[in-house]
Amino acid sequence: MVCIVTPRFVLSEWCRREVEEFFQAVDETSVLRINNKARIFKVVKSPVSRDKQPQQLQGLLGYEFFEIDEQSGVPYEFLPELGDEAEIKFFAELEKLVYDLADLLILLKGKQETK
Repeated sequence: MVCIVTPRFVLSEWCRREVEEFFQAVDETSVLRINNKARIFKVVKSPVSRDKQPQQLQGLLGYEFFEIDEQSGVPYEFLPELGDEAEIKFFAELEKLVYDLADLLILLKGKQETK
């Protein structure tokens, strides 16, 4: 499962219910982690404090597609219209996410083949 965490996400009853149902399904059928890799990916598009996120997501590190300006404290999402630097940061974070997703899928496939 990939959750795109935003302020609207944490306020959405539907999104919270999807997270809860995913965790229930995992509890009933298999494990949440394989080789210390979670089967849920937290993509943080814009800042949301951990205590406002669904409890199940609070312990996950996540992939942050924003940064907070050190001088002003203002968060900036990695949007192409912010220039080349933001685009490079966006694709760097995306590359990490894609790598970890692919790695987990390989682990899941191997687990299924050994059954």
